[in-house]
Amino acid sequence: MGFIPQDCGVFEEFYYFTIPVHNIQETFLLVGVAREPKIYFDQSHLDLPPTVIGINVVRQVLLKNDENEKYSFKFGKLSMLSHGLSMQPTSGFLDPHESTPIRIFYNPKNKGSANFDLKCFVEKIKAPLELSVTCNCYEVEAAVSYIDQSGKEVQLVTNRINILRMGAMVPHQKYEVPFTIVNIGKTAFEWFWTMYVDKISGMFDIIVDTSEDILQAGETLHTKMIVIPLIKSQLQPHKIYLKIPFGPTYPLQLSGSAEKPPFKLSFSEYDFGPCLVQRSRSKFYKTVLKFSNLNVWPLTVEKGKHESHMSTDFQSGEVGPHGHQNITIYFHPLIIGQHNLELPLYVDGKKTHVNILGKAVPLKLAFVDQTDKFVDLGAVMVGKTRVKTVRVLNESECAVNILFNFWERLPQRPTKETPEESLEIPKEEPKTPKDKKKKKKGSKGSKKRKKKGKKSKSSKSSKSSKKKKKKSGKKSGKGSKKSSKGTKKGSKGTKKGSKRSKKSSKKSSKRSKKSSKKSSKGSKKSKGKKSKKKQETAPVETKVPKRGIDFMTITPETSVRVGPQKTTEFTITFKPQERVDPFVEKIFYRTQNYVDAFCMVKGSAIAPEFSLDRTHLTFGNVVVNFERKMNVVLRNTGDIPLRFKWLLNKKEENFSITPNKGYILPGTQLIFDVFFKPKAVKCWIKSKLLCHIANVDKQLELIVSGSCITLPPPKGTINFACPVREYEQKNITISNPTNTLWEIVPYISGDSSFKIPEIIRIEEKKEGDCEIIYAPMRLQEHSAVLSLPTPDGLIVSYVLKGVASAPSPAGHITREILCKVQHVENLPVMNWLQVKQQFHVSTSVNGHVSPKNLFLVGGNALIEVPPKSSRIYNWTITPINEGPLELKVTFTNKATMEYLFYEVSLKVLPNKHLDSIEFSTCARIPVTKLIKLENPVNVPVEYHMSCAKDALVFEKIVTLEPHSVVPEFLACCRFGF
Repeated sequence: MGFIPQDCGVFEEFYYFTIPVHNIQETFLLVGVAREPKIYFDQSHLDLPPTVIGINVVRQVLLKNDENEKYSFKFGKLSMLSHGLSMQPTSGFLDPHESTPIRIFYNPKNKGSANFDLKCFVEKIKAPLELSVTCNCYEVEAAVSYIDQSGKEVQLVTNRINILRMGAMVPHQKYEVPFTIVNIGKTAFEWFWTMYVDKISGMFDIIVDTSEDILQAGETLHTKMIVIPLIKSQLQPHKIYLKIPFGPTYPLQLSGSAEKPPFKLSFSEYDFGPCLVQRSRSKFYKTVLKFSNLNVWPLTVEKGKHESHMSTDFQSGEVGPHGHQNITIYFHPLIIGQHNLELPLYVDGKKTHVNILGKAVPLKLAFVDQTDKFVDLGAVMVGKTRVKTVRVLNESECAVNILFNFWERLPQRPTKETPEESLEIPKEEPKTPKDKKKKKKGSKGSKKRKKKGKKSKSSKSSKSSKKKKKKSGKKSGKGSKKSSKGTKKGSKGTKKGSKRSKKSSKKSSKRSKKSSKKSSKGSKKSKGKKSKKKQETAPVETKVPKRGIDFMTITPETSVRVGPQKTTEFTITFKPQERVDPFVEKIFYRTQNYVDAFCMVKGSAIAPEFSLDRTHLTFGNVVVNFERKMNVVLRNTGDIPLRFKWLLNKKEENFSITPNKGYILPGTQLIFDVFFKPKAVKCWIKSKLLCHIANVDKQLELIVSGSCITLPPPKGTINFACPVREYEQKNITISNPTNTLWEIVPYISGDSSFKIPEIIRIEEKKEGDCEIIYAPMRLQEHSAVLSLPTPDGLIVSYVLKGVASAPSPAGHITREILCKVQHVENLPVMNWLQVKQQFHVSTSVNGHVSPKNLFLVGGNALIEVPPKSSRIYNWTITPINEGPLELKVTFTNKATMEYLFYEVSLKVLPNKHLDSIEFSTCARIPVTKLIKLENPVNVPVEYHMSCAKDALVFEKIVTLEPHSVVPEFLACCRFGF
């Protein structure tokens, strides 16, 4: 059975299967599905890249066969009729499960967007496969223009020859024709020049740009053509072509002539080289162009329009026969970069030009050592000199004239705006606020005018001849004043100075008239105004603190020329004459019109300054061998730390001071304790203490004095009594009748069992207590003397007596325990001394001893305790019989016989039973058990035993010797029925 469909789709047929013999019939449904082969392009739409007319573009697609059979294909003829479109291959076979590349070629003939629909016929596929192809074709479009000799912009055309008229030219002079090429299309293009130089060889040089750059869409390119006539000749019509591949071609024809000019220029081109870029028009870079008239008739010279990067001092003029005209050209580039400028000159209406070249570079200054950006002069001692040198590198491409100084000392404007001239610092004294006030109030009195005149002389005059002129000018009157003022400002040679001198002379003459009138009137009214003058108070002159800049100088004081990549240096000298607070100042540089901060300098001027708050100390009356303390303060009000040392006489034994040497920081003060401790009774004791300051080799003097008296008798006796190792406290009241605070340092001589405070402070007109603590550590009597020296030079003493009784119990312990069972008690043992102690342990019975009080005490006989610490002693007891027990556990140091003890109260209770004994045997068969009996005490003990059961047989009474043990005790048990 076969299935050969003629069309695509689903086909169904019913068939009957019959066996007539057996009368069997079955129905079958046959279903078949027919489809086209799975053959297709990998993409249904192909976008070819944009191109231009005449440029072939190629892309490929894949024709895939996913079937297991081989099929043929062929592109339709109508698809191949498209203008400029082709494919390869146009027909062939598709192998099973393979892909066949189809290359699409397109060579456009017209601009615009092109769309193509390709049809591919495949075997056993009813409808052809379709492939859509699109491509955009652009036209190379350009706009070219040039600037003619008159400065007019001319557009080039492609349909006719463009005539470029050069006019009359001067041999060996460059003539530039700037061209502008704009890509107004949508695709990039190249461009180049084509010319034939054989016809003009030796007569003219034509230079064009041959870089052949690619100009992108929308971009603009500026190029130029340079024509240089070599000899006197006529430029015949010469064709030059500007070609753009696949685009327009612009034909140009040059015409002109070269003749010998009737004039001469000193140069046709001048190169300024690297120059600093300028912020505005300036005159730092200049050259002089000399124009010479070679004819016998006059020539008219006019300057044409030029760029803003240069200027001249000439506009137009007439140069006579065989005459000369100097034209100063100033180069002030405003933009960084290479500059090629043209200065047009029109001689009798004919144009010539001079090329000005130069390169504008930025100013770059750097430090040779980067740490010089912040110059730290440190703290300089007054009278000393500190010098710092800063090295500077000129990283600019041109040489610069540079001056370093502070802002106040920099000239506000350079004296001459030329790079060759140096900038000098005006030698004028700095004006203080006092001078400004006196200038404003100069018309109030003749004394102030004289002071002002003296100051102006000292600040402005530098030669003796000028001083003589000024003195003679003052005597001569108004005219002489004008002349003297003129001499002051005439050295500058400016018109403004003369005008100012006239104004100042008029003002001074008016002031002199007013002062003369006031003086004449003052003589008349002097009597009436005496009282008013007395009431008027003179103004208080406030001292203006000096700044660090007032003591600093920077050298050199004139500008220094530094070549490119060269170094220079300037020196900062700081020589303070008085103290200056820490300061920070900026150092500026000036070169041409550039003024900016360059580095910072900081420092300070320091000086030592110190003093004592007092120069005399009087101690008054002090008891012999007792001391009194007073204080003196050393203040360091200077700026440096000071090293001091107190110098005392070697034989001095009454006075002392602490600390006797050391350092004191600036802005701080140090308190010294001066002690007066006389060794012998004397009415008057005087000494001198010298404080030597090592840094500055100076000394401060302190005079100390006092008197020594004997110790007065004790005021009374104070008795103490307490158990050893306990304490008792008592107070003594002290009154302060003075108006100052008392600080009393009590002193105890004798036994150390008495303790007192280190210092007692009592407010003025009040009372205070002195606490005395008696804390004996040994079982004996103690005595000492308490001395209370008061600040008024007196001393009060007391006799202290103490009696130490037996120690109190270290603790009371009460317990209830069972007899015949060992009991353990932990007893803390304290060591109250600074050395270790060894205690012997003993236990005794308190009160009446009864024979029934039988017990056994256990534990170590000795215990050692470290100094100022405690240990636990394990005390054990085993009572034999019940009843109360009063015991005393004593820990005794045999070396010192000091001891401590505990009182132990025990209530011994009867024990219930010690153990359970089990008997197990057969009837009428006895069984025996062993019982161990022990006598731990040191007296004989009788054991009386009984039992309620008659079956148990044992001895009724057993006697044990002291510290003995019955190894065996026979107990027999018989059971019967």
